[in-house]
Amino acid sequence: MWDTYTWLFVCSIFLALFVAWGIGANDVANAFATSVGAKALTMKQCILVASVCEFGGAVLLGSGVTDTIKSGIAKVSAYTYEPELLMYGMVCALLATGIWLALATFLELPVSTTHSIVGALIGMSLAASGVDSVVWYSAPKSGSPFPGGVVSIVLAWFITPAMAAIVAGLLFLFTKLVVLRAKNPFRRSLWLFPLYTFITIWVITYFVIQKGVNGWMKNKTYTSTSPVTDPSKPSCPPGSSGGKTSNKTSGDEITFSLTGCAIADGENAWISTVTAAVVTVICVACLKLIVKLVERDMAKDEAAETAKEAHKAAIAAAGAEAGGVGAKDAAGTLTPEASDEDATAAAAMPNRTPAMLQNMRKSKVWIGLAYGSNYDIHDSVKDDAKIMAMHNDAEMFDKKTEYSFKYLQVLTACANSFAHGANDVANAIGSMAGVYAIWQCACANSKASVPIWMFVLGGVGLVIGLATYGYKIIGALGVKMTKLTNSRGYCAELTAAIIVIVASRYGFPVSTTQVITGAITGVGLEEVITARLKGDKNAAARYNFKLLGKFFLGWVATLLVAGCTSAAFTAQGLFAPSRQQTDYRAALNKAFNTTNVGMAATLMAPANSTDTPTPDQQVAFDAGESILNATKLSWTANNATILDTNYYMQIFEGGTWALGNASVAGVLVPPTFMPNMPDNNPISFS
Repeated sequence: MWDTYTWLFVCSIFLALFVAWGIGANDVANAFATSVGAKALTMKQCILVASVCEFGGAVLLGSGVTDTIKSGIAKVSAYTYEPELLMYGMVCALLATGIWLALATFLELPVSTTHSIVGALIGMSLAASGVDSVVWYSAPKSGSPFPGGVVSIVLAWFITPAMAAIVAGLLFLFTKLVVLRAKNPFRRSLWLFPLYTFITIWVITYFVIQKGVNGWMKNKTYTSTSPVTDPSKPSCPPGSSGGKTSNKTSGDEITFSLTGCAIADGENAWISTVTAAVVTVICVACLKLIVKLVERDMAKDEAAETAKEAHKAAIAAAGAEAGGVGAKDAAGTLTPEASDEDATAAAAMPNRTPAMLQNMRKSKVWIGLAYGSNYDIHDSVKDDAKIMAMHNDAEMFDKKTEYSFKYLQVLTACANSFAHGANDVANAIGSMAGVYAIWQCACANSKASVPIWMFVLGGVGLVIGLATYGYKIIGALGVKMTKLTNSRGYCAELTAAIIVIVASRYGFPVSTTQVITGAITGVGLEEVITARLKGDKNAAARYNFKLLGKFFLGWVATLLVAGCTSAAFTAQGLFAPSRQQTDYRAALNKAFNTTNVGMAATLMAPANSTDTPTPDQQVAFDAGESILNATKLSWTANNATILDTNYYMQIFEGGTWALGNASVAGVLVPPTFMPNMPDNNPISFS
């Protein structure tokens, strides 16, 4: 272990937790924005589901090996002989990423956490190793039409949101024409429920295998109890492709590395098809149960509406008794208007909370920690006239039919969350794993092993971030962009999974943030176009174009802000004065001075041996004086500067050559002129 830099590893642990918190608040939040915005899940339910799915995905399917530098955006080879620079730079990158994610979340900017850490690594590498250390462009890999490097990130700003918008808009248009506008939409939704179920389960299964299982398989081992008959063939378990070979030809038990193994696309498709078919058959058999669940939700919704109306009536009555003032100015006994979540919970069950827990919930600490889970993102509809008008003008459909999409929407959100935990937790712990690897071996590698405790740390950070600060992004995407219902949210979430599958298949790096933003945009634009075709001159108000522009600027700012911040932190550490370095230089200079005096005496002694020195002796004498003068200059400068050793050697070579002693010219043989440097490490001048 590199004990000198243990403090860097310790710092990386806390900073990785900070970044994981930021990812939870920003990236995990956008995965659930449509579900909470469409009221398929409450904030508390969202946090509970994310706790299981994100944490489970991170710990169960998190890849055991991660890239030291995300997306290969910088060259690890630039730090082969300076691993400590990479170590320090990645700590700075973590700090810059965490700060940007916190700031972006505060500003309600859903940004790509992958692009955040990549931008920070670009800035770090520029400051530490220069422009050539960054991969600005790389040729497309085999089977992919898209280039790599920084260029791919810029392309992702435009291509992925556009693709998602088109697919989501078409999917919602189909759903609206075939189901939502039918004469009996609920009956039509039940008829098409098996089709939607099959598509959803197929996409979810394929998505989880591609983004989660394959990443996990690449870094595990497989034990076979069958003898190996052909050692030249790749060794992968059944149902996978690629891999490495075994050097054994027989045996009862052989363990293979699965590095490079993956479930092939064709096999993945078959697995997904069979899974989807089985689940669809089960759903068909349980259609009556689905109808009962929808009716139960309708009853709960009606009870919540009744509770809200009763609450409003009580406030109005209290205000009238107080002479027309509001309930706050009256007796103060009535609480402000309850949120939809509170009303639904109150209508669903009586209060059975223990008294001790009730008292704990009244503490300021608890209120602060629970603020995010209790926040009602739909309050912005009442507080902002434009958002309220956008929601009121949106086309509304049969509530019962909308509820039939609720369960598919939640299922899709869970799958997205599970795959996100497995795949994107590396954004938080990848750099920490790199620091950990360098701390252990004092070397720079492109891959770093990730112990299980790092996945646990990352999973905990993701959940805490969503629970405490995720409401910001959920509100921005789920409420302020456009009106979201269960059918709209389902189309957006399913589209996001489809786009990620297609992009990953062809090697194009995508951001789930930009994909879900594009999908929501597609649903909103379909609403705008439909209203425009009907002659509504105010159709553009049904989608928040200004907010989309703000989001796009946030995507561009991600690389710039994270990169500049990381570069500043890295440069501050690399180029600031170091007490350790100055002390070493002082000791080094003192050792040089001692050596120089000996060198000068050697050159000047022959010249002083005779009354009239020969020309060659005079040259040697002058060389000795030059060394002494240089030594005095260095000493006078309070050991602040180490003069070029080549200068001393040039003088000494000239002096010894003038004396005719060519055999020792330019060579200092210990111990005569070999200074003892700090830490007793002699320095050779040969």
